[in-house]
Amino acid sequence: MPSILHVDQMRPFHPDQLRTTNILIKKGGFNPNPIAGRIPKFANVSVNPDVRGTPLYEEFWQEQVDRCLNGYTTGGLRIPGRHYYYMNFQPISGVTGAMYPLYCEFDREFYSTVDWVKEYHHTGIVILKARRKGLSEKVKGGVINYGLAFQPAYRAAVFAGIDTYVQGIKKKIMYGLTETVDDMRMGILKNNEKQLKLGYEERIFGSFVEAGSLAEVQFETMFNGAEKLEGEYFHDVVSEESGENPHVLAAFESIKPALMFGAQMVGTFYIYGTAGNILSGSKDFIEMYRKFESYDLIPMWVPGTRLYFPFVVQKKNPLYFEKELDIEIDPIKNLRELVDEYGEDRLLGCEDLDNAEENVKRLYKKYEHLDDKKQLIELKKNFPLNEDDAITSGGSNDFNTEILYARLNQLQMNSPRVGKYVLDFVYEKDISTGDSRLKLPLEVKIRLAEEKDPEWKIVRIRQMPLRNMRNVDAMGVDSYNQDKTNTSSSLGGIVVLRDGKDIPSVVDGMDILRGEYPVCWYQERPPRKEIFYEMALKIAVLYGLYRDCMISAEHDFCIDYFKKNGGRAYLAPRPRSFDSPNTEALYDYGAKFNVNKKRIVGIIQSWIEDYAAMCDSEILIRELIAFDEVNMGSDWDIVDALGYAKMRMIDRKAKPINVEKTAQENQVIEWERTQDGHAVIKNGLSKGGDDVIFFGNKEVQA
Repeated sequence: MPSILHVDQMRPFHPDQLRTTNILIKKGGFNPNPIAGRIPKFANVSVNPDVRGTPLYEEFWQEQVDRCLNGYTTGGLRIPGRHYYYMNFQPISGVTGAMYPLYCEFDREFYSTVDWVKEYHHTGIVILKARRKGLSEKVKGGVINYGLAFQPAYRAAVFAGIDTYVQGIKKKIMYGLTETVDDMRMGILKNNEKQLKLGYEERIFGSFVEAGSLAEVQFETMFNGAEKLEGEYFHDVVSEESGENPHVLAAFESIKPALMFGAQMVGTFYIYGTAGNILSGSKDFIEMYRKFESYDLIPMWVPGTRLYFPFVVQKKNPLYFEKELDIEIDPIKNLRELVDEYGEDRLLGCEDLDNAEENVKRLYKKYEHLDDKKQLIELKKNFPLNEDDAITSGGSNDFNTEILYARLNQLQMNSPRVGKYVLDFVYEKDISTGDSRLKLPLEVKIRLAEEKDPEWKIVRIRQMPLRNMRNVDAMGVDSYNQDKTNTSSSLGGIVVLRDGKDIPSVVDGMDILRGEYPVCWYQERPPRKEIFYEMALKIAVLYGLYRDCMISAEHDFCIDYFKKNGGRAYLAPRPRSFDSPNTEALYDYGAKFNVNKKRIVGIIQSWIEDYAAMCDSEILIRELIAFDEVNMGSDWDIVDALGYAKMRMIDRKAKPINVEKTAQENQVIEWERTQDGHAVIKNGLSKGGDDVIFFGNKEVQA
């Protein structure tokens, strides 16, 4: 249950308030939209044109303009001026025709955020939202049309990756301008696909010249480029459906100087994406949302339970008959006692989020039993309960999304048995110097992660290593060569894949699944790239993956790190079974995904059909859903890592063996340490596995 807050307890607005939900009780007489469709006759020229210029008319409209500019206090609560203008003078197109927006606490939060961002000169707002939350209407009404009405020489821009979205919001802007009351209506000088300009033509010395406000809005589609608005200046810039624009970040950087005066932001960005409309080809929006501080953006998350009528207190809110569930429910049942005590006016716009979530989950449960999972997928896009559900959408691939979504739903309903751990190398004391040094051959110790551990230190483990088995696990690593840059925000991905088809069903006390499934995974971008390389080496050592660590050869820095830090023995050789007949490949270790793109995508597709139901990695399932086969780039880190692990499994052509049993059948192996600390074979060779045995970084063919 959200906390109860009276207006007397409110502090000056700060965006941190968006992270907590309060039931806000106003004072008596709360009436946020007194003018919406109710202009009095003495001030309404559409009813009586002769009232224009009368004292009562002038007094009324001066008060309305003041409320729009400086805000309006009612019931002890200040309504931001933009919000007041939106509710009272910006009709929207509803299912029954033109209507004025209903008051909702979320809208007040949104417009308060806009005011706060502008007052403190932040770059803008980035919003992840469920479908049909009216963000375009709010931006149209209380941002663009508000600026056109009240800001001298106002200039705004709207862009998107698809022209349909650009023209869609333009249509809403025009609706708000033409359907408002006569006293607020403005003349239009130009109106075409690229520009809307307000004002009128005035005849001077026989010639017509443009006069009036001359405020304007530009409209651009940026699917094929991001520089179309360079060299301009703007008060507000709207990025519509940012999740479908692969150039949204480039456009952001290109346009940003147009909103600045010197080093200070004077204009504002509005960047929002909708659940289900976040294409796999553009991770820019998610990067900007998740790393908002780096871009000086204020984040907002709008789940399916917000602005979810009728779960919002309104005047004379009736019981809601939900035919699909065949039950009657009170949409504000958790607030009913407060409404009975204080009245609907004092709780107007408050949202029963707990009841709304309960209702959404009932629908989820009902749709789970349908054979066609697409209906459940669409329901979750319309009513996401968490950010991951809003972000996850279908990618450009031929993967079986029904299997993937079914598994994702199972993981969400039943927490998988996955632990969080931190790995560290084992150190020893150097007898000659007394200093601490890495113990060779490399060893790794493991502990449970603690709350204080940063995410980049934590690996997810489904099953621990099989100490006495070889040729069971394989590791794929999708690495990178540069720390974070302006052109790359890709993470690194690591997957340890276990092949349990040909080994006992219970090994070391663990239940082995009869298939291929991830037992360890990691997807992060630590502060330095070397930390990621070290993490990959730690996991390879932990699982004893001699010759079974397949690293992306495009990113050779990670391979080089293995070579220089005692990890050469773990590097998987280039998968020659994947080479084309006339290959000129010169690299010895790792694999190149793009070289084998079609074949690897086909292998992953088969893995999904056969084994995705065994996968306990939610992040891997989500990335498989979003995977873009057309624009792969380097965005699908953990999926690429899965592909590399599969390449090694296919290429090694080796059966699982019990190395403890095999060692007993072979002669005793002796080894010694060289001057540089490497352990090498002195006597004895293995007959098992790949016919190669490793100690330290020395490999010897049997």
